Amino acid sequence: MAITGLRRRHAEEEGESVFVSMTDLTVSFLFILLVLLAFFATQVRPDQPEKTVPLSKHEALEREFETERKERQVLADRLTEANAAKHRLEVALSNERRRTDILKADLARATATIDTLSAEVAQPPDPDPLAAYIKEGSETRARLLDSLAQRLRRSIPEIQITVRKREGVIRFHTDKLFDTGEWRIPKGSPAERVAHAIGEALAETLPCYTLSPIDVPCEGAVVAIETIQIEGHTDDVGLSQKLQQRENMLDNYDLSGRRGAETLRVMTRDRPDLELNKYLNLRGQPVLSFAGYGETRPINKENSDEARAQNRRIDIRFILQTPRNDLEVEQIRSQLTRRRADLPNVIDESRP
Repeated sequence: MAITGLRRRHAEEEGESVFVSMTDLTVSFLFILLVLLAFFATQVRPDQPEKTVPLSKHEALEREFETERKERQVLADRLTEANAAKHRLEVALSNERRRTDILKADLARATATIDTLSAEVAQPPDPDPLAAYIKEGSETRARLLDSLAQRLRRSIPEIQITVRKREGVIRFHTDKLFDTGEWRIPKGSPAERVAHAIGEALAETLPCYTLSPIDVPCEGAVVAIETIQIEGHTDDVGLSQKLQQRENMLDNYDLSGRRGAETLRVMTRDRPDLELNKYLNLRGQPVLSFAGYGETRPINKENSDEARAQNRRIDIRFILQTPRNDLEVEQIRSQLTRRRADLPNVIDESRP
């Protein structure tokens, strides 16, 4: 019983202890609550009205804020695009500057080239010896033909004379020089007068354009004559059998050749004082020669008496020495400007 009483007393003491603890905790909580109420009470000012916003105004403010946010976003996007456009323009400007620099450099080079070419054009070109010789030869031959033709027309005005400068030919029609089928030149005939006039004119001309022992002033003549060829030409009418037998000729080749040879023979035989056979070309050969072409080189191919009369002719053809390179040009100049005894060796035709 004693033990039971002790346990009961102990349990009652524990219950009282728990109650006391709960009471203390409650009192403490209330104290803290009072303190907080007192703090908030000090913050409340009765003279200030309560700050509240109506819901409609709040919603309006939210809409205005949202609108402003969207506008700011649009401005931000436009700013981004503007910055991108600016960057593209800066890149394009940089590229354009590089292209401009390249164009300026190209322009400077083109200007320099133009200046160089202009200076070269302004300066006289260095003469090409070969081209200069050929040009001088063509001009010289034209002057010789004109000079000879004028002299012959004065000496024998009754004979028709034609000058063909491009061909280098003085032409005589043979109807007044030779009878049909004839090739001999009688004394005192027009053909003889033509042959003598040609020989005299050539004797005055050849010393300046051939190798000659005669020392005469030639005023810088530097063109050499290769050959002066006396050519006989006939029409296409064949020789009669009687003429063939009488003159011992086969065809028009014989007739034209004999007329050319006879003209050359009269030029040199009747005037030995002219010494025409002593005028040599650069190979040491007489420049005077003859040829007979018969009817093979007509100047008028029509089938008429007029055409045949034109084809019956004697041509005096001037053939100039044609150099193959600058060295031969210098050799020609050297040979033509010295006396015969001092002339260098003739041109070697085997040279390339």
